[in-house]
Amino acid sequence: MLKSLALTLLLIAPSLVGADVFDKKNASLKALGPFYVRVNDSSQHECWTNSQETLVYAQDQLELAGAVVNRERNIVPHLNDGTVLGIYILADRFDGLCTGHINIQTEAFTRGKETAFGVIFYSRISVLVRDYDNLNNHILKYTKQAVAEWKAK
Repeated sequence: MLKSLALTLLLIAPSLVGADVFDKKNASLKALGPFYVRVNDSSQHECWTNSQETLVYAQDQLELAGAVVNRERNIVPHLNDGTVLGIYILADRFDGLCTGHINIQTEAFTRGKETAFGVIFYSRISVLVRDYDNLNNHILKYTKQAVAEWKAK
C-alpha cells in the first residue's frame, strides 16, 4: 500500500505545480493592457468562499504592478481591446478535505464577427491544492504569484 502511494505521488508530482510565461521578450503589462480580470468559480461545498475578494485583489495587484485595469466588466474582450487575467477554480470537498485545481492564466482572444476563433496564452500557473478549511488563501497566494511573474520582467 505504501509503495503504491509513493509511486502515485512520484508520478503526479511534476503536475502538481506548473508556471509558465510564454512570451517573455515581447509581452509586458503595458503592451497587453488594458487588463480585465475574469473569475470562474466551479467549486462546490464551500471550497472557495471569497471569489469577489479574489477579483478585487487581482485587479489591485495588476494596478500595483503598473497595468491598466478595466474594473467595469468581467468579460472576455476582443484581442485589440485588452487582455484577461483568468482565474479558474475547480474544487470539491471529499471526506472533509477540499481538493481543487487552480488555473490562473493571462490570455487574449481573437474574434470573428460572431464567434471566437483563437486564443493567445501569455502565461499560466496551474496547481493542485488541498485544504481542510477552504482554498481561499491558496487562490490569493497564486493570484499574487501570477502577477508577480509579470513584475519581475
